[in-house]
Amino acid sequence: MCLASFVTGALLVFTSFDEQQNMTVDSLRGSIEVIQSEAESWQTQELNDDDRAVKFDEQLHAANVAHAELESHFTQRVEQQVGEEGHARQLVEQLGVIAVSLSDLEAQRTSLRKTPAELIAATEQILKQTTPLKRQSPTTLLRLRIVEIGLPLLLSLVSIWLTVGYPLTESRCLEIKKLLEVKRAAHTE
Repeated sequence: MCLASFVTGALLVFTSFDEQQNMTVDSLRGSIEVIQSEAESWQTQELNDDDRAVKFDEQLHAANVAHAELESHFTQRVEQQVGEEGHARQLVEQLGVIAVSLSDLEAQRTSLRKTPAELIAATEQILKQTTPLKRQSPTTLLRLRIVEIGLPLLLSLVSIWLTVGYPLTESRCLEIKKLLEVKRAAHTE
């Protein structure tokens, strides 16, 4: 298990998989999903506006914090990754679209709290906008494909080579069986 964990970690490092990107996007999506879930519950439950305001503002703040973390991360990637700047810039542009949507939510928060169906539609739109943010760089995707296809193929070839080269034949199996029977007979006497 330790070896498998080590190999998995080494492969993730080799492929340049951006784990922080995925975790931060999940954090942003989670905040938006909580707002959506709260709005859905407002349709069936009667809550006063103050309670709605507190919950809505908490999750909107969490979404803005996650957005700022993502923006900082992508900006660093633009500066650090040579050859991958275009991909990181696309992600930053998509974040700009999401920033506008979050600003719209904040500007309309009073009216949206009173009309949960509109809030649900707005959060659904933002969730769709976050989907492209999980895209890894083309180099990472290529390396993942190489690992996912190449490693099993290589290990299969090694396995076939070991199986073909193993010196155990049918006649050798019969010899071993006879030797074991002789030892067992000598041991019982």
